[in-house]
Amino acid sequence: MWDDDICGKLDLKLFVDCRADERIVRRIKRNMGWGLTFDQISDVYLDLVRYRHDEYVETSKWRADIILNGSNPSDQTLEMIVRYVKMIIK
Repeated sequence: MWDDDICGKLDLKLFVDCRADERIVRRIKRNMGWGLTFDQISDVYLDLVRYRHDEYVETSKWRADIILNGSNPSDQTLEMIVRYVKMIIK
């Protein structure tokens, strides 16, 4: 959502929010499953990921129509989004 042209074309803007510590744990587990070492993962995170997150991801959060809790998803929220999408595509 950081790109104005793309953001302007979206009917519904969703942002899935998650705490930083949870994001890094998920990244470590996923990347180690791909065969990367902890040092490789932490180097990329410290040199690139956290800065890009602050620059692009975090700033786009406030452009969202709905901010979802990525740590504790809600069935009610999911149902609401599904109903909205079905309404739009009919």
